[in-house]
Amino acid sequence: MNIYHFSDPAVHSLPVIHNWWFCYLHGVAQHINEAEAKANGWDWQAPDCFVTDEPYPEKAGEYIGNLYGNEVVIVVAPHLGGLGGRAAINNPKAPCYKHVHNPEEWR
Repeated sequence: MNIYHFSDPAVHSLPVIHNWWFCYLHGVAQHINEAEAKANGWDWQAPDCFVTDEPYPEKAGEYIGNLYGNEVVIVVAPHLGGLGGRAAINNPKAPCYKHVHNPEEWR
């Protein structure tokens, strides 16, 4: 799955754009998304939000995505009465990796 900034012009060439509501990028992944938008002069959007070329999952689990050449792990889990998620660079040493894997810590 490819992950895109909301304002990335590439999303307009996708057959369908999927918003991953209540799923947020954290740490380095968020900074990559923000830097990509800034470097390309895209309209500002919340840097922790994203769209993908894959639909939002219907069940909890771990999902892998590509954020501008960087592998990201997305953990989707029950949260606030529905499914929510957090995403970080897919490296156990990366900042926020442990937080993403601990839904009890999510706000």
